[in-house]
Amino acid sequence: MGIINTIQERIAISLPTNSLRKRFALGAFWSIVGSVISQALTLLASIITARILGKSIFSDLGMIVSTVGMFGVFAVLGPGLTAIKHVAEFHTKDTARAGRIIGLSSIIS
Repeated sequence: MGIINTIQERIAISLPTNSLRKRFALGAFWSIVGSVISQALTLLASIITARILGKSIFSDLGMIVSTVGMFGVFAVLGPGLTAIKHVAEFHTKDTARAGRIIGLSSIIS
């Protein structure tokens, strides 16, 4: 954890105290650290799973996971775009209808 402390100290020294840039830099730093740790743990879990299941079954699992992920992207994309379109259309004409669309979108998501 020495490198993490070193980077944090350099950010703290180079940017003014309580500045928006400092908060943004520290937030971005921790976001990157979290992403790296997440990716490393995912890689480790994949290696362990591949060792347990073997090549053939692991490749089948990979195909299932990628297919489910693709359907997930399409499932999220459709209702979100539809809600944005209708709220943009009705936010001045019919605010009650826009509110109902927002409520329904919240329930669905």
